[in-house]
Amino acid sequence: MPRPATDNDFQQPQKTVARIGVTGCMGRVGALVVKELLAHHHVGAALAGGTVKPNYPDKADFFITHKPEELFERSDVVIDFTTPEATRQHLWLAAKHRVPLIVGTTGLDDVMEKERMLPRKPRFYVLPRGVSA
Repeated sequence: MPRPATDNDFQQPQKTVARIGVTGCMGRVGALVVKELLAHHHVGAALAGGTVKPNYPDKADFFITHKPEELFERSDVVIDFTTPEATRQHLWLAAKHRVPLIVGTTGLDDVMEKERMLPRKPRFYVLPRGVSA
């Protein structure tokens, strides 16, 4: 005999929210990405936080850190708009934490070729030249 329907049977399923981290969150492009995420225009996306350089103030209305690993630990995906040197570290953290990394940093030709040889391949995506966020 089937069980009677309850109110729980008619509730909308909960939506999954992707926690998005932004490295270089106070830079020119990173700040725009943060602003867009904080505006809540995108259903299913939320700002997990961001990173800043060690000498930069870490005061904001959202989680901000000088330590990129802290951001990777709390993010489902990370968007990187930093420097080639910082991106190299972020690729390793993406592999370690198995977090997809979207790279918008310019000047990565040599860095990317070397990092493609990582033992634990991170999933990363590089925005082609001329594409803006």
